[in-house]
Amino acid sequence: MSFMRHRMRPIVWVALVATISLVACEKKPAQISFSQTDIDLGTVYTNDAIHSLDIEFKNRGDEDLVISSVWPSCECVTVERYDTIVAGGKKGKITVNYNFSIYPPGDIERSISIGSNSADTTNHEVFFHATLKYANH
Repeated sequence: MSFMRHRMRPIVWVALVATISLVACEKKPAQISFSQTDIDLGTVYTNDAIHSLDIEFKNRGDEDLVISSVWPSCECVTVERYDTIVAGGKKGKITVNYNFSIYPPGDIERSISIGSNSADTTNHEVFFHATLKYANH
């Protein structure tokens, strides 16, 4: 019996080390994290030209984050470009343009929806708001 126990000990240790190694090497799935999800644009004058806004995010996982789509909430917001694949631990950016000149003075809120393979949820929303004013001439 003691002979068998001594022979099994190395096998048990090898199995234990292999299991620990597999768990330690397991990659975390992609997970998107935004630096801001509610952006205050301040005061925007209705006769101003088109403005550009960079929305930064980070992949907090190990696997590649894939941005599959970016949808603006209205025609006054257009998506200029966005990073489609962001490696684990790296940052990405979505650039949108907005033109609020068609709206009367007052408060306005718009958003973009982002579709991705993020582990927590596949759809995220980022809001941006401003106070619109007529420009003084």
